[in-house]
Amino acid sequence: MDFIKAKVLKIEELAEGVRHFILSRPDNFEFKAGQFVMIKKELDGKEVKRAYSISSCPTRKGEFDLCIKRVENGIMSNHFFELKEGDEISFGGPLGHLTPKKDGRDIILVGVGSGIAPLRSMVHYLLNENYDKKVALVTGARSDNHLLYDEEMKNLMDKHDNFSYHPIVSKCHDPNCKEGRVQDLIKDFSVNESQFYLCGFPKMVNETKELLKSKGIDLTNVKFEAY
Repeated sequence: MDFIKAKVLKIEELAEGVRHFILSRPDNFEFKAGQFVMIKKELDGKEVKRAYSISSCPTRKGEFDLCIKRVENGIMSNHFFELKEGDEISFGGPLGHLTPKKDGRDIILVGVGSGIAPLRSMVHYLLNENYDKKVALVTGARSDNHLLYDEEMKNLMDKHDNFSYHPIVSKCHDPNCKEGRVQDLIKDFSVNESQFYLCGFPKMVNETKELLKSKGIDLTNVKFEAY
């Protein structure tokens, strides 16, 4: 894999322990919504590589985004949290097959925590491409303070009649939020003839797949990444 450089243009705090990185995009770097890059860094005398999903629309020029969650004792995530604007990273790719098909069916995206990253890329891509079927984003977090890109998704829902946003959290501070798991929301969805894209913890992915199977969904219509 060839590795190229990108400069950190901007860093934003999304929630406690989660940051949004806007990086310079080389002219020859093309990717599809839902794909990821491999970040490479020499740390403590060893070459370390980690995969991170791209969270921005592939048609956006000049920049691309990563959503990084700090992991306790995580070598690469802690390195990212030490970066400053103007620093450079080395990355390769794109990689991955969690990419949406525009085949005339409704699309349901399900993610928890930083698993929203590739789904955010898909949402922006599908809406920018004027995909005319329904697009639903179901996302979960441990509390409403940890919902990532929450206001952005609410704004997109106001602007696009075919897009719906369904957040749910384990613990609410806002009386208007919903408590529970993403599976609790999907139970009430009409899901026939839909495509599904799942991203997040293996337990969530596996339980959601079983739920969809119990609702009569052919699992060939379910694409996922678990980590």
